[in-house]
Amino acid sequence: MGQAKVSGALSPEEALNQVGFVIHQAKGYSMQPFIHSGDTVIVSRTSERLKKYDIALYKAWDQYIIHRCISVRKNDYVFAGDHNTFKEPGLTDDQILGVVVKILRGRQEVPLTGWRYRLYCHLWVDFFPLRSFIIKAKKVFRRSDAP
Repeated sequence: MGQAKVSGALSPEEALNQVGFVIHQAKGYSMQPFIHSGDTVIVSRTSERLKKYDIALYKAWDQYIIHRCISVRKNDYVFAGDHNTFKEPGLTDDQILGVVVKILRGRQEVPLTGWRYRLYCHLWVDFFPLRSFIIKAKKVFRRSDAP
């Protein structure tokens, strides 16, 4: 996510504090296949603790990041992008800015509820150790399809 104010625009923290939500166009590939670069992501302020599988906006390493919560611990959280093979432990409630409440791909809403979404979350998060193998296998198959 962008880090700087542009022509007087509010930062994500300011927008969440003043209006309660922020609308952002996703960049990058760390949340694929669920969130694509160019998708519109709507994040709402939250005062509750996150739950496992929530997709949250947080600030870490001077960057705004949208990733999935893969573990809720007593004093912190562990996050990972859906396309990442590494975990981001130690994120605290102070770093959490909001929770993704809606994703739009073009004019279509990407469901954040329902059995398919829950199945995707469970498979992709609960079998995290297999994720690295799956992502590497996809890259190998893509290369073998190249002319």
